[in-house]
Amino acid sequence: GRPLHALLSGRNPDPERAASAARHLFGTLSLALAGWGAALAVLLAGLRRARRGAGPLTAGAALVVLLLSTWPLASAQALRKLYVPTYLGQLHAGLKLRELFPRRTLGILGHQVYHRPTGYDPEPVIFYWSDTHGWIVPDIHYEARTLDSLIARGARFFATTHMERLEARPDFVRELERRGKLAAREPDYVIYRFDRGPAAP
Repeated sequence: GRPLHALLSGRNPDPERAASAARHLFGTLSLALAGWGAALAVLLAGLRRARRGAGPLTAGAALVVLLLSTWPLASAQALRKLYVPTYLGQLHAGLKLRELFPRRTLGILGHQVYHRPTGYDPEPVIFYWSDTHGWIVPDIHYEARTLDSLIARGARFFATTHMERLEARPDFVRELERRGKLAAREPDYVIYRFDRGPAAP
């Protein structure tokens, strides 16, 4: 099939095909890790037999081979369950922003701080798929003054896929609504469009 970036080229990418390609990537990862585990298990079993002299594979050795083969697959599936919803949400948000705003529009991405109190991993994935750019704001800086500063510098939207963090801050949601209006909302993302004027009283 076509690579993921090719599926999303042009102004009207197909989100279903893109989502299918993303799932395929994680499926490939699962198979690769399972193959790695099986190869490692066979190697270890072979080394053990070589040290003790050739002989039939015992039930214990067979169990070791089985466990070493399935552990990477289970780990890959756990990673898939964790990351696929996250990155598909970012993909969906990015494609929606493509529909709503011209390319190179400035915006704000709300992001979750994973390692309290200050560490976070900025993820410009939404900017990439929407062909926009701007600022990534961690949730510890969800404040009115942050919005005012970035809107004054040209930000035209706020978008996030970290819905739980946003819903835990109703005060910040009110600040978003004072400065603009809801442009799009789905279970895995939300987008606000900012007015060009000052915040409403």
